[in-house]
Amino acid sequence: MTTTTRRRDVHAPSSDRFDPELYTCYGVFDFTPEFDYMQVQDRIALVNKMISKGYKFGGSATGGCGHCGTNIRYGALMARDDVMEMIWVGETCLDGRFELTKNEFQKLRKNASLNRERIAKAARFEALCDENPDLAYATYHENIYNVIVTDDGGRFGNVADCSWELITMGDIVDKAYRYGDPSPKQLAFISKLVAKVSDKADAYTAKLAAQATETPAAPVPTGKGVKVTGTVVKVDWKENAYGGRLVMTVKNDAGWLVWGTVPQSLTVDERGYTTADSAVKAGDAVSFTATIEASDRPEFGFFKRPTKAVRIAK
Repeated sequence: MTTTTRRRDVHAPSSDRFDPELYTCYGVFDFTPEFDYMQVQDRIALVNKMISKGYKFGGSATGGCGHCGTNIRYGALMARDDVMEMIWVGETCLDGRFELTKNEFQKLRKNASLNRERIAKAARFEALCDENPDLAYATYHENIYNVIVTDDGGRFGNVADCSWELITMGDIVDKAYRYGDPSPKQLAFISKLVAKVSDKADAYTAKLAAQATETPAAPVPTGKGVKVTGTVVKVDWKENAYGGRLVMTVKNDAGWLVWGTVPQSLTVDERGYTTADSAVKAGDAVSFTATIEASDRPEFGFFKRPTKAVRIAK
């Protein structure tokens, strides 16, 4: 013969001491959230905080709603200061007995649905990456960008020229995650982009390794009448308030570099004519004498008032 023990606690529906107006709601939670660990931690932290204040759990011993004993998925933590006890209350009791809004429960149900969709989408994308290793590699596009594009003052990005490929890879990855399977053409394009980035990164790494074995450049000499004999590294057009000027960077045979305005004699051809192709270009060997000022880098300086500037035949 089975006997049922009549509840005598203040939270029981039949108790003459039950008074919904004496309860304070401290939060509403989902007891089985899909991978929402933050909510679990928040719930545990709240319960521990209440216990530290002297509260203890009361009500039904079934582990469900502390008021009616029914199993619940969503529950509100309700506490009574007069008895220093707290209970979990399900939505039905909360709305019917405690007359609180359902908005918080609706938010929890919506979040649970969104989490299920997110988990299913992530699982599909993970399977897609397993089938397509280059797509999996492309998911690291942000990490790669941060290392080879923005590292070292952006110089890697300027040399390796990978930013467009990485941004395009990221766009394809994002669409594949949100909308499903990418087309065969998109997957083939991803593979081409991955190969380009890998090749450019390898080439730049090899260049750095070669530079590491080079003899360090000597400090740039400064003062008047310094002779510069070396190779033009770069030629640019520099805009200014008066229109602009042609400037160049020259690497001296000793390894140091200087930067300044291209001398007039290096902007004309052998007949003395100025044309679209008459100015010096990167790779040309030149010689001139100038005044050189130091920069904040010992191997780099600025030249001005160049004289006796000539091209040197290789």
